[in-house]
Amino acid sequence: MKKSRWVLVFNLLVVYIFIQFIWWSVLISNQLLQIYGDTPAYNKKLWMILGEGLVFVVILIAGIYFVRKSVKREMEVNRQQKNFLLAVTHELKTPIAVSKLSLQTIANRHMDPEKQKEIISKALAETDRLNTLIDTIILGVKIDEKNLELKKQKANLGELIKKQVETLNQTIGSGHKLEMNVEDDCCALIDAHYFPSIISNLYENAIKYTEPGSTIGIDLCKKHNKVELVVWDNGKGIAEKDRNRIFERFYRGGNEETRTAKGTGLGLFITQQLVHMHNGSITCTPNALRGTKFIITLPQA
Repeated sequence: MKKSRWVLVFNLLVVYIFIQFIWWSVLISNQLLQIYGDTPAYNKKLWMILGEGLVFVVILIAGIYFVRKSVKREMEVNRQQKNFLLAVTHELKTPIAVSKLSLQTIANRHMDPEKQKEIISKALAETDRLNTLIDTIILGVKIDEKNLELKKQKANLGELIKKQVETLNQTIGSGHKLEMNVEDDCCALIDAHYFPSIISNLYENAIKYTEPGSTIGIDLCKKHNKVELVVWDNGKGIAEKDRNRIFERFYRGGNEETRTAKGTGLGLFITQQLVHMHNGSITCTPNALRGTKFIITLPQA
C-alpha cells in the first residue's frame, strides 16, 4: 500500500512538472510574439528557447528515470533486509526453543539413560544448526566487506564432495534419492575450509525445494582442462524472473511471512562469491525434465 501511494505521488508530481513546463512555454511564446511580432527575430528567439527547453526536458527525463530507479532499488533492498531479519528470527527461534525444551525435559523428569541420550542428541543437533547459521552470517559479512582470504591448495574434489555429502546426510537427513557420479581424479586449487560451503549450500538448497523421495544429483567430471561440478534436482524449479536474481544478497522469491522453506537469502550469494574467488563460474539453468541445475566450472589443477 505504501509503495502504491509513493508511485502515485511521484507520477502526479512528474505530470505536474510537465504541465507547468508546457504552460510556461506557451506564456513565453506569447510574450515574444507581443514584443517582436511575427518577424524573423521572433522565430529566431522562439527556436532558441525551444532548443534550450528540449535540453531541459531531456535532462529532466533522465533525472526522473534515475531517481525512480534508485528509489525502487532502495525499496527493494529494504524489503530484502526485512525478509532477512524475519528469516533469521525464525531460524534462531527454532533451535533455541528446541534446546530449551530438551533441557527442561531432562531437568523436570526422571527418564531412562537411552531416552535422555536421545533428547541430548537432539539438543546438540539444534545447537550445531544454530552455530551453522551464525557462521553463515559471519561468512556473508566477510565476503561483502571483501575481508575474506582463501588459502588454496591442490585437493581431490571427488573425495571432498563425497565426504561433505555424507556429513550432511548425517546431520540434516534427507529422505531424497541421491544420484552421485563423481570422478575420483578431479583436482583443483581450493580452500579446504571454505569450499565445502559451496557443496553444502547447493545440496541443502536442493533438499529444501524438492519433495521427500525426489531425486538429487551430483556430477563431477573433467571437461577441456576444467573441472565441472553439477548439482541438480527434479523439484518445482526456479521461476525465470527469480533465476536472474537468486545470487543477490538477501534475495528470496516470495514473501518471508508466508514462505514455508527455511533460509536467509545468503546461501547462493555466498556460493557465487566463493566460486568466483576460486577463479570459477556458476550458472543456474532449468533441469532437462523438471527442477533446477547449478553448474560450477573450476580450473583444473
